[in-house]
Amino acid sequence: MNARSFLLASVTLAVLITTEASADGVTLPEAEKVRLDNGVTLIVNEKHDVPLVGFDVHIRGGAVRDPAGKAGAASLLAGLFERGAGDRDAKAFAEAIESVGGRLRADAELESIRIRGEFLSRDLDLALELLSDMITAPSLAEDELVILRERQINFIRAAKDSDPGALMPTYAAGFLFGAHPYGTPLSGSEESLAT
Repeated sequence: MNARSFLLASVTLAVLITTEASADGVTLPEAEKVRLDNGVTLIVNEKHDVPLVGFDVHIRGGAVRDPAGKAGAASLLAGLFERGAGDRDAKAFAEAIESVGGRLRADAELESIRIRGEFLSRDLDLALELLSDMITAPSLAEDELVILRERQINFIRAAKDSDPGALMPTYAAGFLFGAHPYGTPLSGSEESLAT
């Protein structure tokens, strides 16, 4: 076993041991599972002593569903969710969130697109409106796609030029999983994003 394989195996083992140890003694809070008529399942955890509303939505898909040669497509889609929805363009959407001090973010993960948000309880109606628009009526504007694609390519180039350590998780996944979707970068590559 060469040094590279040994280091990768050691890091993987350390992560597995840490994950298993951190699960010991964890007690999950009481939660209610609600299934809506449209098939969506909600897990509701109410805590009335804090005037905040938080949500975490997972949409099946993610990077494993990127078409062959199009790694990063789910990441771009998640980015577009934040760039306008419903009747709001990118600027109006961002301003609606910021005007009430809210937070709303979409990210691609391996198996899902994840949307997280946090708003003051008094802004629940706005939060639900923005979330609903984000999921059911994203703008998917071509000009925003071009901006996101170029930004992601530039981030990848910058990481290669300045901080190769930041790319270690990507390289490790590629080494471990090869051509399987788990082995491709969530954000894509310069080549896959260029097309």
